[in-house]
Amino acid sequence: GDSIVLEESDSTILARPIMMSVDTRGSYYVTEMVTRQVFQYSHHGRYTRRFGHKGAGPGEFEQPFRTAAIGDSLLIVVDRSQRRLSRFNVRSGDLITTRQYDGIVYSAIPRGDVIWLGSLNMEKGTALARWDLRTDSLSYLGAMPQRHLASRTLPSMRLSVMVAPLDSGAAALFSGFDGVIFFDRQGLVVRSVQLPVVRRRGSPADAEARARASRSPAERYAILSTAGHLQRLADGSFAAMHFDFSLAGQRLTAKGFVTVLKADLSAACVDGVIPFSSDAQPAVDFRGDTLFVLDQFVTEADGVLSVVRAWTLDLSECDWQPVQEGTPYAR
Repeated sequence: GDSIVLEESDSTILARPIMMSVDTRGSYYVTEMVTRQVFQYSHHGRYTRRFGHKGAGPGEFEQPFRTAAIGDSLLIVVDRSQRRLSRFNVRSGDLITTRQYDGIVYSAIPRGDVIWLGSLNMEKGTALARWDLRTDSLSYLGAMPQRHLASRTLPSMRLSVMVAPLDSGAAALFSGFDGVIFFDRQGLVVRSVQLPVVRRRGSPADAEARARASRSPAERYAILSTAGHLQRLADGSFAAMHFDFSLAGQRLTAKGFVTVLKADLSAACVDGVIPFSSDAQPAVDFRGDTLFVLDQFVTEADGVLSVVRAWTLDLSECDWQPVQEGTPYAR
């Protein structure tokens, strides 16, 4: 698909972009961790405006993370350090309101006027949250896999959970659990399926033992795959993304994989490799059936470039594998 270079200047440097979302017009929202801001770019890569700045007050961020674009008028920003959800007017850049939350948010996906959050709360034992913008109510639901509670040694990214809203509830993709779990609107599990593992690391049964025996953070990061994204596609199937991270010194890199799960949950096209460079941590988002990847790399002519690439999923040469029912997992 397309390849767009994001415009940068002395005042809009993408020194450490970590997350990205895409709205209905194809505008990009990039979370930048050095300046603690969110930058908006047009579909053509032109800088449009910024949201927030470093600080602890309303509309300010200490650790901006996920963003969720609602249509082309609203932007939700998750600040993990302050455990705060901020809602901005996209056209003006002004803050509308803020909302505190409990737990750790790993994903934020809008569906109408509701924001579904992949939010692990160890105290409540819940894995999801649902923020209704009409009433400003935030509800916590859905149990987390038992393995998340039993494994204490693995890197913190083992806990991540990605959510995909459904008409009947939500689907969730967990790190440390090779499958997709389906919840109803009350957060009760209705089904879980195991995703085949072919090229990525997956979640080995001895992961916790290997973590205890490891001698360095690099060894622990190399044990299992991390959930990266979960998307419901137009035909009812699901695209599940995973990252295999590697740590060398202070440099964290990753390989990306995508698995497409059929709508009837009978088979999966497994572990397609996502072709991005290893110069920076991947930032990805789906808009419909298109996968957007923010890639950052070094060139001799232009130095560091931040490029958004759009990929379409081609299932014509799939390695289809049967899918099995999941095993008991919940607390």
